[in-house]
Amino acid sequence: MKSKHRGKAPPFRVRTQSLFRVLFPKYDRTLQARDVVAANRANARILRTLPASGFALVPALGLAVVVINLLYRVRGNTNLATAIFQALPISALAMIALLSLMNLILIGAANALATLYGQAGMPPRPRHFVRVGLIALVTIAFSTVPWFFFLLILLSAYVYWRSELAERVPAAIPFISWVSRGPAPIDTELRRLWHEARYGFRMAGIAIQDVPGHPVVLPDPFRARTTTRIQSDVLERQLDIKRSSTTTSLGRIASVLAVSLGIYAGQIFTTPMSFAPREIVNFKSGPPLSGYVLDAGDSIFFVNTALSTGRYVPNELIGSREVCSTSPWASSFLTLLASGYGTDGANCGPATNW
Repeated sequence: MKSKHRGKAPPFRVRTQSLFRVLFPKYDRTLQARDVVAANRANARILRTLPASGFALVPALGLAVVVINLLYRVRGNTNLATAIFQALPISALAMIALLSLMNLILIGAANALATLYGQAGMPPRPRHFVRVGLIALVTIAFSTVPWFFFLLILLSAYVYWRSELAERVPAAIPFISWVSRGPAPIDTELRRLWHEARYGFRMAGIAIQDVPGHPVVLPDPFRARTTTRIQSDVLERQLDIKRSSTTTSLGRIASVLAVSLGIYAGQIFTTPMSFAPREIVNFKSGPPLSGYVLDAGDSIFFVNTALSTGRYVPNELIGSREVCSTSPWASSFLTLLASGYGTDGANCGPATNW
């Protein structure tokens, strides 16, 4: 029988679910078992050193963002990029890096708070403060970042919140149902106890369901123990896992960082950060020109709007300078929706070459 979708593009729901599973794959319990307690303790050690390491990398990350941003804008013209860097003071570089990193910080913080808000078992008071922080971040983004970037932040935070709800651990099931039906636990010790209990059930004539990849075989080593004793060891192991676990896992941190960097990279290559204000320069003689202006002592370094070349212009040749208005694509929702806002600068028109 032929599928009615053959030869047609997959429905939007199918494409969306496929993209969601690429970012958040299903939890596969048929994978090889691992020691969850040891893994949790290793994660906790890394998480204790992560904040200090992250703060140490912020200056390097900010400089890398500025360099990548500028090289992309000048299309790899290293001579022009070097001239721009020479004309930029340290304070301007720091401000550009801070403004560039602000969007990344907003994305990462929104995704992290949305993940925390969706986690099960969080007490009401901490959940309240997480909700307040998330609302504050959304308000800041609504007022400061470009409108389409704000929509990306909302979408990303919603996906993380929903994914955390989907990954919530189901309520505990009775021991007999857990042993007879599965699924096989991922922890090595719990899986060993699970296999031992299933073999005991089979020998006692208790019906158990087949679990793919986990046949009922004689445990090695075999210990003739009662079901009560096995259940006690299972509860003790589960308590050890709970004591060793942390609120935030490295997997969550890696996922938030990867998605945030991906969205931020898309923002860099669509609406990159300006390294200088775009201005209209009115000369004492000749037509006015539009471009990016960097102060360089007794002259200005004037880069054309196409970011293909630059020239040094003595200050005595300049009559006046006026900052250009912001592009509608770079306007925040607050700017677009506020009725009292007019233009925030001169109308420089489309990009021109000179």
